[in-house]
Order: sequence, then structure tokens, then C-alpha cells
Amino acid sequence: MADDFFSEAQQKALALAQQFDRESPVTITAVVGASGPSGGKAPAEQEWTLRFDLIAWKVDDGPLHQGLLKVCKKVGDAELRQFQQALKPESLIRLTVKLAEENPFGTPQALLLSLDGEAHDAALQSVLDEYVKPCTLDDPDFGTLILDRRLDWFETQADWRGQAVKLRIGVEDLSETAAAIATARTLWRDMATWSERIRQFAVESLLPLKNDSWLDDDEDEVTAAEFLQKMALIAITVYPDQHFEFWHRDGDLFWGHAILVSGSIEEGPTEADIPG
Repeated sequence: MADDFFSEAQQKALALAQQFDRESPVTITAVVGASGPSGGKAPAEQEWTLRFDLIAWKVDDGPLHQGLLKVCKKVGDAELRQFQQALKPESLIRLTVKLAEENPFGTPQALLLSLDGEAHDAALQSVLDEYVKPCTLDDPDFGTLILDRRLDWFETQADWRGQAVKLRIGVEDLSETAAAIATARTLWRDMATWSERIRQFAVESLLPLKNDSWLDDDEDEVTAAEFLQKMALIAITVYPDQHFEFWHRDGDLFWGHAILVSGSIEEGPTEADIPG
């Protein structure tokens, strides 16, 4: 299943690259999203893939487009740092790209050719002014949630079995908020059961890893009870498709890595990891 997913993604990426080859360069004026630029690369790759999102744009003096335009470019180390310094989140810029509004990924994409400096445009400035206004959501069970646009989630403090934790409502579109909150309500309605399932899954999945590979030279093997005592829940992230993530401090079990248990309402906990 995973191989099919990656094969499909590779086919889409190849088709998009071929589409860019056929496109002519255009100059656009645009609003950079809150997350700003990022860079990533696979272990075998020599170059970084620079990525950033635009939330509104115009081609030359054409009509205003609102919605995500995903921009990418292959860059080296020094060039990546230059772009990260030049691309300011929540700003207006002018750039030259190859544009593929209709493409295999289903979301408008652009290949960056050059950054052409800051921009000034009344319509785009109006979009930016509205975008940076605080966005909150009031919920009868969880109080006031505040949108973090950089991470596409609403966040608040919530009580989980007498402990204050961060509740994050992960959404890509504000219309999905109610469905994501419904996932949280399901967890909170039976938090004792869910807490037990999450914690036991973490022990079953990660205790063997701890004792096989993460013991200090003079450290005895850790028991299940000791493992559970060191775990400390800090955040729960929920999504519209009923998936969830439980994030824990590791109590130095894994030298400062987080303990993450993810799953869904239907399947329960399905994966445990130590990211970070």
C-alpha cells in the first residue's frame, strides 16, 4: 500500500515537471502565507526542494486569485538560506514562475524561477490585512480556540483527566473545523478508556525498543510501570477524518524525543513513534 502511494506521487511529480517544461514564464504578484519557506530533501538527493505557499496572487495585471498556490524550486545549501531570508511570511512579493493551475496534484502549483523583490498592490494588501486578523472559535465544550495559520490548527488548553493539555484542531480548510471538533468530543466523552488504550499501546510498541537500543551503559531495563510513569501527555491533535495524535514528553526514556501515538476513532491507536 505504501509502495503504491509513493509510486503514484512520483508519477504525479514527473507529470508536473513535464507540464512545467511546456509552460512559459509569467510574472506574478502575490501574498506569502504564514508558514513561510521550508526546505526538504530525501537522503539520496543532493539538492533541497524549497517550498512555500502563496494565499493570493495576480498574473501581471490580471484578476485576483485567492486560495493556495504551492511554489517549489530545487536549490543548493547557500541558495536555500538566501531564499529563507528573502521570503518573509505574510508579505507581498513579486516573482517569476512557471504556473500550472490545473495539474495532477489538484492544487495550483508553480515552479519558481526568480524572486523580483517586494510588491505593492491594493487588492493583495487587502487580502493580507484580512488574513493577519486574529481568528478564534468559541466552543461550548472547549472554550475559545485560536487559529495558528502557520500550522493550520486551532489551539486551546483543555482538561484531560485532571491535567491541562494542549488541544489542537488540525484543519486545512475552516469548513472542516466542526468535523475535527467532533473527533475531540468522541475522545473526551470516554477519556478514561482512550487514555488507557493510548498508554498501553505506547508501552507495547516502544518498551522493547527502549530496552533493546536506548539504555545507558549503567541503566537497568525499564519496566512497563516505569515507562508509564515517565510518559507525560502534553498535547492532543485531532483531524476531520477522525484521526488523532497523542503527544507525550518521554521523561528522558529516549533522550528527549517525544512519544507520539496516532490512530483513529474507528481503528484505535495504530502507530507509536519517537519523533524529534
